[in-house]
Amino acid sequence: MTIFLIILIVLIVLASILIQRSGGFSFPWMSFYVKGKEAGFSWGEINLLRKVAVQNSLPNPSSLFWSEKTLDRSIRGVIVRQRSKGVAESPDSTEFLSKLFEFRKRVEFSLPKYRLGITTTRNMVAGQYIKIVLPGAGVYLSKIVENLRKYLAIAYPEGKALPPGFSWRGQKVKVYFWRKEDAGYFFETDVLGDYTDKQYPILHIKHSDSLARVQKRNSIRVGLNQSAYLYRLRSIHEASESVEHSGGTAVKLWIFPKTAQV
Repeated sequence: MTIFLIILIVLIVLASILIQRSGGFSFPWMSFYVKGKEAGFSWGEINLLRKVAVQNSLPNPSSLFWSEKTLDRSIRGVIVRQRSKGVAESPDSTEFLSKLFEFRKRVEFSLPKYRLGITTTRNMVAGQYIKIVLPGAGVYLSKIVENLRKYLAIAYPEGKALPPGFSWRGQKVKVYFWRKEDAGYFFETDVLGDYTDKQYPILHIKHSDSLARVQKRNSIRVGLNQSAYLYRLRSIHEASESVEHSGGTAVKLWIFPKTAQV
């Protein structure tokens, strides 16, 4: 009888230890597994995520399925543990991390800040950098100085020198910009006024209620491991929007001043 009690106590202790290591009874793990399956993970991967949640002492393990910060913390933990065990380069580890990063992207892009956009230039904010395409002349950089009821006041465009006596007034232009934590936008408009004679030269451009919003996250992406050269332009005047006809693959970067938008 004594031996039986000792064995029973040992089993209870071992069971308690295993339960604590698995997260205990304080969290509805069934719900965690259901959400994991809905997110596209296999049972084995959800089990690993559960271990990750427990090892990181997450107060709400389900936050792995909606919180960027929780996912980042957990991914860092996974990487550290894989490296400590020397399995960071194994196919299984690489595949699981790839799925974690892909899932993190889905979680990030499901946030309201990525779903909500703007449909009119009336919602643009002062300081927003823009790229202006003047047909037959080239591309110019500017930014919003003030958003007024009847028009947008923008800094005088910087770019290729224009002919003496040129006026932006009456010109039809195309405008591109990247809205922070949102997406890229495009619209066409008319220049209402050219005030080069002011202390701070500016242009007035007409508002547009027909913004075209472009997000590239659903575009096809292909991994590339190829050597390349990056050449810095000696002058902004060397930049162009012309299509490359030479062989090979060309990549063009647009870097806006200060904000380094690409």
